Amino acid sequence: MNLQTEFQVKAVPFLKWAGGKSQLLPQFQKFFPRKFRRYFEPFLGGGAVFFFLSPPLAFLSDINPDLINTYEVVKQDVEALIALLSKRFSKMNNKKDFYRIRDEVDVTRLSKVERA
Repeated sequence: MNLQTEFQVKAVPFLKWAGGKSQLLPQFQKFFPRKFRRYFEPFLGGGAVFFFLSPPLAFLSDINPDLINTYEVVKQDVEALIALLSKRFSKMNNKKDFYRIRDEVDVTRLSKVERA
């Protein structure tokens, strides 16, 4: 008896973004091509359409360098990001703590993971 089971996990947006399309995807679905080889996204934001389509080859871009940095860190070093977020969030209990910590940080001295 083979107990091995295959699971397929669908990636979803990990950021909430102004102008996000997550809730509109069911309405947009009929306009998406059924087959395509490449996907170009000039305004990535939260990536709702990208994650929905799960294209085999994608070119993702956005004018916001911190947003692109965050996607790169998630792709390349997600474990370090999770560890850092766990450590930082353990010190935050409310909005006041968040804004206090944000105001104390000099973002120009942060690593890529810290910026993400």
